Amino acid sequence: MSGFKSEPVGWQVLALKADCVYVAALRHAVERACPGAVVRTACSLAEARAALTEQPVDLLLAGFGFADGDVLSLIGTQSSERGWRQALIVTARKEEHVLSLLRSVRIAGVFDPDEEDFARLVAVLPEVLVGRAYWSSSVLARFRRLMEEGGALCRRLTPVELLVFSAVGDGSDDAAAAARLEMAESYVKRVRDTLHEKLGVQHKGELLRLASESGLVRIVAGQVQRPGFARLLACRGEKRCGSGPLIFGQEKLSATRNRQ
Repeated sequence: MSGFKSEPVGWQVLALKADCVYVAALRHAVERACPGAVVRTACSLAEARAALTEQPVDLLLAGFGFADGDVLSLIGTQSSERGWRQALIVTARKEEHVLSLLRSVRIAGVFDPDEEDFARLVAVLPEVLVGRAYWSSSVLARFRRLMEEGGALCRRLTPVELLVFSAVGDGSDDAAAAARLEMAESYVKRVRDTLHEKLGVQHKGELLRLASESGLVRIVAGQVQRPGFARLLACRGEKRCGSGPLIFGQEKLSATRNRQ
C-alpha cells in the first residue's frame, strides 16, 4: 500500500475492540508509546471498515468478540484490500482453532494481555510499527504444545470436517447445518458420523463441548460466534482446502521471535 509513513511522526493507528473501556486503554498505550501517532478507535467491525476506507493506517490493533461479525473476516482480507501495513492482535484466547487461524493470516503477532502488562504493550508497539514481529511467549508455548500433541484437532480433521464441525458445534441438527453450509443434508450427516468416529464421541453434547473447547464455536451474550467460519466456507471448493488436514507450520513458528 502507498501512503504509509516510515517515521514515527504522523503514524496512523486504529485500535479495534468491542469493549469501549478496553479500546480506550489501547489508545492510551499507543499515545504513550508513540506520542506523534494519530490514533482512532472503533468498537465494531462496521466502524473499523469505514475508518480504514476513509484513511489507511500503519497499525491495526484488534481483538475478538464483535457483535457484528468475525474479526478474522477483516484481518484475512486480500493484500490489495487491506487498509493497514501491520496488524497486532491483542487477545488472551488460546483455543486451538483460533490460534491455527491466526497463524494462517498476515499479522505481526499476538499480544496476550493475560500474561503481559500495559507497560510491556507500550514497549512492544514501536517495534511492531517499524516492521518487527511480536508473539507473546505464552502464545508461542501454546503453539509448541499443540504441535507436540498428536491428537490436536487441526491435525486430525480435514478443512471440510472442521467446517461442518463449526456448523453443528452449537447444537444445530443436520438440516440446519446443511442450510447454513449449502450442502446436502445427507452429506452433513455423513461428515458428522466421521467426526464422532475420529473424535471418539458418542452424543451431541460431547461434540458441543469439544467445539467450544477448541474455539470452533463460542456463545457470547446469546450469540453464536464461529471464528474463521467465513474463511473455511470460502475455501471449501479450493483443492488445497479439501486435500488434507490443517497443521501448524513448524517453519513459520521457528522463524517467529518473541522479542523480550
